[in-house]
Amino acid sequence: MKNISLLFLSFIAFASYGQLYKNKEKGFNASFFSETPLENIQATTNKATSLINFQTDSIVVRIANSDFKFKNSLMEEHFNENYMESEKYPNAVFRGKFDQKIDPKNPGSFKVKAAGFLELHGVRQNRTIEGTIVVADDVKIHSEFFVKLVDHKIEVPKLVFEKIAESIKVTIDGQYLFFK
Repeated sequence: MKNISLLFLSFIAFASYGQLYKNKEKGFNASFFSETPLENIQATTNKATSLINFQTDSIVVRIANSDFKFKNSLMEEHFNENYMESEKYPNAVFRGKFDQKIDPKNPGSFKVKAAGFLELHGVRQNRTIEGTIVVADDVKIHSEFFVKLVDHKIEVPKLVFEKIAESIKVTIDGQYLFFK
């Protein structure tokens, strides 16, 4: 509830500045991939929420942990109950500020960095995440970055340690529309 309130307050603050872009319904995908010699684990969701404010060069992304879908239900259960503790820490949130000014009225592809914080598993960590913003008829964003489990106090039991990577690749693909 706290993170939903935070996103709502951000939404209100962003709306007062104008040039606010909201992710398109089912247009914001997030996935992660854990690669080890014994097993690859992948999960995806198209239910992430995000706002970009080009006036303040700000972005907020929120992903509910329980929205990630796996190839089998046991993996999903272990992810939510044992690793992410999704009832206790329901969301992953990134809030950042772009390193450059982008005018959404000028089409183009822009390599950006967003400096801010990533809160995951109850641990807030300063991060700079790189990505690409494409401005055309709408706005699209793409980013790939790695999250180290140890940085967010996500513990992996020794029994399955060889099946889960220490660093997880996260991919974000979002499509935004102007919000009035």
